[in-house]
Amino acid sequence: MPASRPQPVSGVAAGTEAAVTQVFPSVSSTGIGRLVGQLMESIPVPITPIIPIKLSHALFVGPATLIGLLEYARLKVMGVRYKLTTHSVQEWDSLGTRQLRDASLASIDSVEAVQQSGQEFFRAHDVVLKDASGATLMVLAGVPSGDVFAEQIVKTRDARTQVAAALAAIEARA
Repeated sequence: MPASRPQPVSGVAAGTEAAVTQVFPSVSSTGIGRLVGQLMESIPVPITPIIPIKLSHALFVGPATLIGLLEYARLKVMGVRYKLTTHSVQEWDSLGTRQLRDASLASIDSVEAVQQSGQEFFRAHDVVLKDASGATLMVLAGVPSGDVFAEQIVKTRDARTQVAAALAAIEARA
């Protein structure tokens, strides 16, 4: 089977920056959230062989839900969101009024999805963006399905590289 080639991003014109997707970090992006996740996974024994619910889920559902909801509300007002565009990965405040940081897709060499303790309950990862020298450009904390988002960053970067090469070839002909 031949290696799949990245495809251009649908609906995007060359040379313009367009939003591809954005994600809001889960509660697991904070220490309190990871603590809740560790608590919920602390007793992995099923209640009974017939009921496959973990004992820790049954015991700690009340306090974990309350703490999780409070942290969720705080993040919606005072947290961040991550935006992938055709040119960069950006971190914005959650209300969308101010860009905090960004990393150009051209400067990203590798993308890793790292799952910290307490994030497995939320199915979240920290997405780490690194440059060619191995230096960390950005860490996107607590991204839900972070492995999928990391793959999307790589595919968007590869599509951008191919578009740039195609535009250079077209300009060389003129």
